[in-house]
Amino acid sequence: VPTAAMRAGDFSEVAAAYPTFQIYDPRTGSAGGVGRTPFPNFAIPANLISPIAQQVMQFYPLPNTTQDLNSNQLADDYQIPRETQVDRDNFDAKLTWQPNQKQTVWGRFSMLDAEVVDNFNLGFDEGSIGDTRVYVGTVGTTWTISPTLVFDANVGINQQNQQVTGPDYGTNFGLDLGIPGTNGPSERYSGLPTFANGYTIGNTPSWMPLFRKERNWTASVALTKVLPKHEIRAGFDFVRLELNHFQAEFGNYGLKGGFSFGGLVTGASGYTALQWNQFADFLLGLPNFYSKDDQEIQMTGRENQYALYVRDRWAVSDKLTLSLGLRLEHYPLMTRADSGIERLDLNTWTLLMGGRGDV
Repeated sequence: VPTAAMRAGDFSEVAAAYPTFQIYDPRTGSAGGVGRTPFPNFAIPANLISPIAQQVMQFYPLPNTTQDLNSNQLADDYQIPRETQVDRDNFDAKLTWQPNQKQTVWGRFSMLDAEVVDNFNLGFDEGSIGDTRVYVGTVGTTWTISPTLVFDANVGINQQNQQVTGPDYGTNFGLDLGIPGTNGPSERYSGLPTFANGYTIGNTPSWMPLFRKERNWTASVALTKVLPKHEIRAGFDFVRLELNHFQAEFGNYGLKGGFSFGGLVTGASGYTALQWNQFADFLLGLPNFYSKDDQEIQMTGRENQYALYVRDRWAVSDKLTLSLGLRLEHYPLMTRADSGIERLDLNTWTLLMGGRGDV
C-alpha cells in the first residue's frame, strides 16, 4: 500500500531506494515528454493533487509491518489474515410407492446449498459472497403391463440459482467520489471503480456480480417388449435447457468502471517509468485509459432437444447376440426468451437479431 509520504505526493523515499527514479512535471516540456523538468525534491505540489485521489486514499490501510514482503526496499507492506468460508450442505430424499404388484412409482428430491466467502479485496473487511443453490427433482414409474411388456418413464428438473457479489457491491462509491458515469443505472453497476495505479485498489474481478437462474428439464418414455429371441425397446427422450444469466466480463473493469495509470504522465522522453510514476499519475488525476461495461440485456438462451429410438437385442443363438438400433435426434436452432439468437454480419459489422425486423 502507498506510504503516508506517497499519499501526500512525496516520493523522496522512492528516489532514495531507486537512484534512476524521477517524477516529471507534465506541464513542462513539449510533445512526447521531450524537455520535461522534474518536480523539485521528488514531490508533487499539494495544489496539484486531485480531490478525487485524495478521497480514494480512505480505502487504503496504512502499512502495518516492517517485514519487506514484496522486497521492493520500501516500508509499504500491509499484512492481515483472512478466513475463507466454503460451506456446502447436501439434502437428499427418495420415496417409492408400489400401488400394486405391477407398478412402482418413485420420486426423488435433492438440494445443494453452498455458501462461500472468499476473494478478499484491499480496502474492504468483508470478502466476496457466493450463494449457490441447486435443486433436482425427479419422478418416475415402471409398469409391468404383461409378463412380456414393460413401460417406464421419468421426468426431471434441475435448477441452479447463483449469486456472486464483491465486497463493494451495493454502494455507488464511484458516484460518491464525484466520478460521473461509473455506477448505474442499476445496483448491478455498484461498487468502487478500479484504480490501476501501481497500488491497485477497487480490483473486484470484472466478472462480478453475476446472477443465474438456470433450469433444465428432461423426460424419457420407453416401452420394452420381450419375445423368445428378441428384446425390442422403443422410446422418446426430451431435453430443454434454459439460461437466465446476468454477467458482464467483456471489458477490463466490469460494470462499475475503472481507470488505468500508465506512468507516462510523470515520465519523460527517454525515461523508463517505474511503478511509482503510475501512482504519481493517479495523484494528478490523469489516467491513460478508462472503460466500463454495459449490460442491460439478460442472457436467456433457450434450447429444446428431441430424440426417437428403437433397439432390438436379438439372441441369434446361445453364443451370439446382436444389438441393433436406430436413433433420430433433432436440435432446433437455439433462441432467446423473446427472440431468436443474434449473429454478427462481418460484411457490415451489423448485429442481426433473429425475430427483430426482417431477420
